[in-house]
Amino acid sequence: MPVIVEQQLQNTWAPPAWEALDEAAWERWVEKGRAQEQRDTAARLKAVKWVAIAATLGAAVLWSQLTPFELAFRFLVAGSAIVLMVQALQARNFAVGVLFAAIAILYNPVRPAFALSADWQRAAVAATSIPFMMSLVWPDGRNLKKEIHE
Repeated sequence: MPVIVEQQLQNTWAPPAWEALDEAAWERWVEKGRAQEQRDTAARLKAVKWVAIAATLGAAVLWSQLTPFELAFRFLVAGSAIVLMVQALQARNFAVGVLFAAIAILYNPVRPAFALSADWQRAAVAATSIPFMMSLVWPDGRNLKKEIHE
């Protein structure tokens, strides 16, 4: 009985016919994959930026209701800043990387630099959205370098 099953499997399945590797087709396929990966990464970074902007502006508007969500807010802003810091450093834009590192340190949820309780801090939270908004204008960091050097 096992011999019959083996023969049936051999008769129904055949390995694919291998064709000669077309180097140009391979390069197009690799480039297509890279382009898709870059689009996906750009979309994720844009989502992180918009979430950070919404969180900071929302916190400034809903200041009195922020207290129960302070830890989540700090994690969200610090995490977003870290993601954008890494992106800026990969683009070799060190000034923007340092800016987002400072934001991550200020909003550190483990050891906060300041409490979110006074009215001046409301303005600081709203102002934190500005670097995130600027990062939308300069998504890859290279345009920002050109603007700074000109």
